[in-house]
Amino acid sequence: MIYWMIKLIKKLLGDKSLLFIALFYTTIISIGSLVNPATLPKIDSNLSDKTIHIIGYFILTILWAFYGFFKLRDAYFKKLLISVCSLSFLYGMIIEVLQNELTRNRQADIYDILANGVGIFLAALLLMLSQKKIKKLKSKF
Repeated sequence: MIYWMIKLIKKLLGDKSLLFIALFYTTIISIGSLVNPATLPKIDSNLSDKTIHIIGYFILTILWAFYGFFKLRDAYFKKLLISVCSLSFLYGMIIEVLQNELTRNRQADIYDILANGVGIFLAALLLMLSQKKIKKLKSKF
């Protein structure tokens, strides 16, 4: 199992796919946050809006942290993680302001920002708890 994960990560890192995935995911969040909700496909889900924010920003933070950590030669894990978390949170706040200023169907919501922060915090916690495994994985590249 670990062998296949390492092989997949090597493939993703080798051809800049990880950057593409992170950028694509960020773009999807931007579009999904700024378009009229009525134009988005309906998904049957029992997840609340805040849960979607938590999951969305958890994934966003993980993607950018992995990209940064595996692409920067001498990346200091904690500094990189603080930067990624700060930028993810700033991105979420900017999206909320843009919702309020650029759209008619959406408005800024402080609870969305808090939910984003929870997702970012959970991602940071998982990354910190997995730090040794991530560093070990990086050493194989």
